[in-house]
Amino acid sequence: MVPRLIDRLDTNRWHPTGPEVAWLDEGYAAGFTQFVLPNGVKAVAASADHRIVVGTKPFEDGATGFDVATGEQTWHLDYVSCESIHPSREGFIYCVGYTGGARDVDLLKIDISTGEQESLFSISDAPYVGALTSRGEFKGAEILTWQESNSLVIAAVDGGSATWQISLTTWEGIPACYLLGSHIACDSREAFTVLDASDGHASVNSTPLDESQRVVWASDGYAVEPWPHSYGESNTATLYDFDGAALGQWNNLRISSPSWYDAFFYPLDELQRDQMPLLVDAKGDPVVTDGSEYGKVSFSQSGVEAEAYTITAGSAGGSVVLITTTPTTQTLYSGNGDQLWPIDGNPAFTTTVDGLIVVEGEDLAAPDTILVPVG
Repeated sequence: MVPRLIDRLDTNRWHPTGPEVAWLDEGYAAGFTQFVLPNGVKAVAASADHRIVVGTKPFEDGATGFDVATGEQTWHLDYVSCESIHPSREGFIYCVGYTGGARDVDLLKIDISTGEQESLFSISDAPYVGALTSRGEFKGAEILTWQESNSLVIAAVDGGSATWQISLTTWEGIPACYLLGSHIACDSREAFTVLDASDGHASVNSTPLDESQRVVWASDGYAVEPWPHSYGESNTATLYDFDGAALGQWNNLRISSPSWYDAFFYPLDELQRDQMPLLVDAKGDPVVTDGSEYGKVSFSQSGVEAEAYTITAGSAGGSVVLITTTPTTQTLYSGNGDQLWPIDGNPAFTTTVDGLIVVEGEDLAAPDTILVPVG
């Protein structure tokens, strides 16, 4: 998704860039039912209409589509591995298919609604391939990342072949990568780099990070700042464009929500504003801001305040907000600050999967519970 042009005079609007599937379903405003997956099955993806959820079993091959309204199994695939942290994108799930032998694999794009498969790319004689993720499309090519032995492979794939392909092999840990406009930004615990999405060449070479630094990605550049730092402590970040040119320094970057899913990003100038809301909607209008005292938030439309520990998720239209109210409780609110529904379950085991709220089983054998919106 290409970042929108910014009206720099409109200082009360923000411009989040991120996947549509990460927004909470607006239907939660009308309530929800529960669908419990079979024992040991974990929810990993959902269709664009939120009717079909994909379930997998940890450390086992195979994926199954479940209709959350009827509980029926709608499709099942053997010999596929969908083990990425975020294996889905806009109604499709990306999995490694072991169909050509123990060391020959296909990189598959699977329609979540139907289970129909498309082979994007084939790899022969690979000792290990996993964690396949689509980072988005750029000029008709799918930008894919996958783990191959001890390397992270990044490739632009189109028509069954790779127009370019590189490996990041020397970093500690597997890097996370994001498609930000015409660039691919990657970072791990110890280094970061920026690639040109058109050819894979580095616009910013691999740059080390020490234990007291982190990189903060924006939709039009990045910042390197001291990390960690205490609440209220002043820290100075250095800002850069995607070619690595320094743009200056700024004290106390502010990162708004939505920032969950590791896939929402804001322009650099918006990270420098003196005040940022805690949550905006897809248009960039504030939904939730800081309250009058620590531990409270204020709903922008009404001024109503509520206790809040963490803003967990919100809908694209701003009509529904999931708030962790204490470390052990969570509640759905309307965009006006009305309490809608309490969410049973430990917040530590509650997450969102492509816009659906999922209460995870607290061990590998326990099932996940899908909260199915009724609106």
